[in-house]
Amino acid sequence: MLDSVQIVLLTISVLVVVANAAVCVLVVVKKRLRTYTNGFVLSLAISDILTGGVFMPFNLLNPMHIAHGFVTMLVIVSSTCNLSAVAFDRYLAVVKPLAYKTKIAGSFARLVCAVWGVAVMMTVLPITWKADQSLLVHKIYVSCAVALFLVFPLVFILFVYSYIFVRLRRHGRLLRAMQGTRTRFDEVRKSRQEKKTVKMFSSIVALFLVSWFPVIVMTMAFVANKPVPAYVFTISNFSITISSLANPFMYTLMKLDFREEVIALLGKRKTLKRKHVPFEHNRLYSISPSSRTQVVEENKKETYC
Repeated sequence: MLDSVQIVLLTISVLVVVANAAVCVLVVVKKRLRTYTNGFVLSLAISDILTGGVFMPFNLLNPMHIAHGFVTMLVIVSSTCNLSAVAFDRYLAVVKPLAYKTKIAGSFARLVCAVWGVAVMMTVLPITWKADQSLLVHKIYVSCAVALFLVFPLVFILFVYSYIFVRLRRHGRLLRAMQGTRTRFDEVRKSRQEKKTVKMFSSIVALFLVSWFPVIVMTMAFVANKPVPAYVFTISNFSITISSLANPFMYTLMKLDFREEVIALLGKRKTLKRKHVPFEHNRLYSISPSSRTQVVEENKKETYC
């Protein structure tokens, strides 16, 4: 029988699957969203779908099942590798903007295949020793996996985003110091938008680190043969699930192209009610004074009909 905590977590997990599936559908259906950056977003959303649809049900309903460890490894490795790929994408876009399209076009497919290839390889590797958790090799495997695919990627991402922020700030100062031409204004706007995008992905990384930190603690306790309090498992489940649920909402709130598409989809895009006002305005002042009164009255009728 499920308790109230499990019911809440399973409900959130369903929302995780639905929200991230909606992100995937948007990227596939909306042509404007079919960018290389959003391709990595789609790949990350698939990792979140696995978190909500596979990892969390196993974690709650049958944590001792042998498949639980495989699913956990697949989710962790795919998530951190996808976040690393996004960081690399933003690095190219900011540091090497002129060569960005050429470089990312040639490496996008290879990066995505590498992300999931490494994730699957790390997931199935314990099969060679039958995933026996009592063996020393399994503890070494878990320790190396956490270090190589959780700690190291997050340090790498932190370094990359810090470097990007410094470059964007320096670039913004240079643009503001130059003469205010149309081209410069466009570059300033693009630089600000890029900074917002980097901030969004940085927030996702920070949220990921916080949510998976209890897993790092539990892994280290497992390697050291130390007991873990029950409340740590509960905190870990909530933090991981909420993190996967928050990601798609962060895309739609902080990423301009997603936000505009969602607003358009919901029918909240503002439309101009008076499409012919500029024409009527010009016509009003191009006709003779004796006809202006009649045109004004016609405009009033057209406006209030």
